[in-house]
Amino acid sequence: MATPGLHEVAMSSRTRIVLAQPPFFRIFGSHNNRGPLELAYLARRLDDQGAACTILNLDRTDATAHCTWRNLFARSALLHAALDGPSPLLYESAERILGLAPDVVVLSAGDALTPWVDLGNAFFAARLAELLRRQGIRCVGIGSRFGTAPQARAAFDAVVDDVFGAEAVSTVLAARSTRPWTPAPPLLAADATGSTWDVIMTSFGCVRACSFCDAAAQPYRPAPPAVVAADVEQRADRARLDIGDAIFLARGARLAALTEGLDRVGRRPGFSIELSVDQVTPGRLAELAAFGVHEVKIGIESADDSTLRVMGKHQRAQQIRTACDRVRDQGLNLTVYVLLGGPVPDSANAALRTLDLCRSLPADDFVINVWAYNRPGARPTDTHFSGDLVEEYGLTEVMEEFFALQAPAKLSIGRLLDIA
Repeated sequence: MATPGLHEVAMSSRTRIVLAQPPFFRIFGSHNNRGPLELAYLARRLDDQGAACTILNLDRTDATAHCTWRNLFARSALLHAALDGPSPLLYESAERILGLAPDVVVLSAGDALTPWVDLGNAFFAARLAELLRRQGIRCVGIGSRFGTAPQARAAFDAVVDDVFGAEAVSTVLAARSTRPWTPAPPLLAADATGSTWDVIMTSFGCVRACSFCDAAAQPYRPAPPAVVAADVEQRADRARLDIGDAIFLARGARLAALTEGLDRVGRRPGFSIELSVDQVTPGRLAELAAFGVHEVKIGIESADDSTLRVMGKHQRAQQIRTACDRVRDQGLNLTVYVLLGGPVPDSANAALRTLDLCRSLPADDFVINVWAYNRPGARPTDTHFSGDLVEEYGLTEVMEEFFALQAPAKLSIGRLLDIA
C-alpha cells in the first residue's frame, strides 16, 4: 500500500503529530530538560486545527546536575562523531518517535523564539528525518538552525520558517487553515517527557540588529498581556520564570498591563530578564524590581571596540561597568554573557581585553561562548562551545581563565559539576 501524502494525512479525522526536539546536549554527555518552546506554540496551533499533538524532548534526562562549560568545550568532538557515523542517540530517538505511530513528525533545530541559539543541530535533525522517512513518515523541520543549512533542509518534506505564520499549520497539515488563529499560550500539556517549562515569552523578535543573534531576523511582536498571564498561570508549579525575550522592553503602561494580568490570575513569580546596556537606569531597575525581577542578564559580549562594531553592539566598556554596577546597587542578581572570537581582526587580544573587563564586574555568574552562528564560513559542527573554534580564534590559552569566572551553580539549571 502506498504511503499517504501529506494532504491525505491531513484529511484524517485526528492527525497524529509528534513534535520532537532531537538530542543535542545529550550528544555531549549532558542534557537539556527545558521544554522546547517553539514546538509548544506550534502544538497549540495544530491542536486548534484538530490535530492530536505529542511533544517529545529527546534531550531530557533524569539528571539533577549539569557538567561545566569547560566539559562541553572539551567534548565538542563528540558532535563530529554523531554527524559522521553511527549514533546510538539517533536510533534511540527514531525508536521513541516511531513507537507513537505518528502521521507527521516535526523536528526542531534550535528555537527561533528565544535568543538562546544552542538548542539543536540542523544536521543531526536531518539524519533523524532521513531515518524516519525511510519508515514512510513525513517530516517537517522547524527552527533557526535551518536558516543557514540548506543541505539539512533538503532532508525534510518541508521546513517551517515562522511558527506564527499561516504557513505553519498549512505546511504540517498540507491544508490551508480555515479558522484564523488568535494569540494563545503554548500547549504545555502536549509534553510527554516531563520537561521543565520555566521560560515564558512576553514578546518575540527584537528591535536591535546584532549581527550574531537569531532574534535580529524576527520582527518585534509583543504578546497580549492576557496571553502572557494565561501562560504564567499554567506554570503554577514554578516560583521562578525566565522571560525569554531577546530584550525585555516592557515599561510604563506595558509593564502595568502585564502586572494587572498577573494579578488577575493570582500569580506573581520571580523573573529573570535580559536587558541591553543602554536600558539599565536606576529608575528602570526599580520599576523592574517592583514587577518581580530578581535577576538581570546583560550581553556585554566583548570589551573590544572593533569587535563590538562588527557585532552591531552600540556600547563601550565604561557603559558596561556602569550598567553592571547599577544592577548590583539595586540588589539584583547579575549574569553576564560573553561572546568570544568571530569575524574580527584580532580575536585573541580582544579576548584578553574582555577578560580584564569581566574581572572588574560585580557579576554573580558569567556565560562564556564563542561566536559560532551567523558568521561567514559556518560549519555543521559549530556550537557556542566548539573546541575547533577556540583553536581557530586563537583562544586556547585564555579559555581556562574565563572558565574560572563561572559560578558553581546557575539559577536556571542548578549545580555544575566538573566531570572530566
